[in-house]
Amino acid sequence: MPWYLYLAFKQLFPTGRAASFFAWISITGVALGVAILIVFASIMNGLGERIRGKVSETFGHAHVFTGSIIYDYEELLDDLRAYPGVKAATPYTNGMLMMQFGNRPAFPKITGLNPWEEDQVVPLEDYILQGSIDKFNDQKIIISMGIARQLQVGVGDLVNLYSPLMLQQLKRDEIPLPMELEVCAIFESGFNEVDNNTIVVTRRTMQELYGLGDGIHGVMLLIDDPDSVHDFTHKLQQHLGGDYQSLSWMEANENLLFLLQFEKTIMLFLLFVILIIAGFCISAILIVTALQKTREIGLLHAMGGRSRQLAAIFCLDGMLVSMMGCIVGTVMAFLLINVRSFIIKLMLYTTGQSDAFQEHYPLPIMDLPIAYQISDFVLIYIFCLLVGALAGLYPAWRAANMNPSEAIRAE
Repeated sequence: MPWYLYLAFKQLFPTGRAASFFAWISITGVALGVAILIVFASIMNGLGERIRGKVSETFGHAHVFTGSIIYDYEELLDDLRAYPGVKAATPYTNGMLMMQFGNRPAFPKITGLNPWEEDQVVPLEDYILQGSIDKFNDQKIIISMGIARQLQVGVGDLVNLYSPLMLQQLKRDEIPLPMELEVCAIFESGFNEVDNNTIVVTRRTMQELYGLGDGIHGVMLLIDDPDSVHDFTHKLQQHLGGDYQSLSWMEANENLLFLLQFEKTIMLFLLFVILIIAGFCISAILIVTALQKTREIGLLHAMGGRSRQLAAIFCLDGMLVSMMGCIVGTVMAFLLINVRSFIIKLMLYTTGQSDAFQEHYPLPIMDLPIAYQISDFVLIYIFCLLVGALAGLYPAWRAANMNPSEAIRAE
């Protein structure tokens, strides 16, 4: 082992002691920064995966449409169901209308689906909180929890639907009558954009509301390999030709996915400041160490130690502190992640906000989802080591440029 590396170790871990007090202070500062970064990145990854999973479930992996009403779609449906990689295909209709209960109006998105059909893409029955999907028919409606709260509607209540088709009736001096449907179920998918503003009726009811006849707006697809949905939709587009368009759930929700990644990037950037502060702490401690060991540094110079070797002692000390901080911080992060539910419950119990929390966060957030990405660990570790190396530059430069005779005579 080179002598300067040995001295770097001994400076941090003197004989007879686990580590110097200054070393533990520096390691603790780095470890806290690393732990916070790992915990945050892992939670953001977990939440991102959960949201992406909910989006792909409620939207379907891919859509095929033309931008207008599709009639005689049976041949298209058979072609899609037989296409390699397609697990299920469901025709759908969608739009917007006005919904009224009593004197309270809402303007939800409406989707026409037949959930009793075998080849279903959206697992609607898995989202039902109240009521039953077994009673769903042309005279019934399924509403999201957000709409139910907004209109104060429950299972069994009758609601009125006003479609854009009624405007044409008014132009013909006809009196438009709303469609009255009974709420048979209330659902919650876990994806706020759907849960806050969506209702579901049968495809035939939707066709009647919008005057579509036997037409549909598109076909929703579920594929075997969701990770390759981009390649799948590209190949499907070539297969279908120019008459149809294929759109993946990622392309349809591109803005949401960008915001998720952007939020994680910005927060990680801000949290990296913790490691920079820890770097200043390391630098200050190494400067004090260099001042305390001025005579020893002078002796090493006099004994033939080269400037770069003396400088290496302090740079290595900074990197060793960072390495130890990474190890301790990783252990701390995994411990915090394992007790995350207890920490959340303790915070809610202490503040007395458990009921309000459950009301506004319907997802099972008490058990925060966690997902690890190797790239996050690599980025955190590299940045941490870089901060440690930079923290040792000034004390290294000071040690390398000491005059041996003046250093030896220093008090």
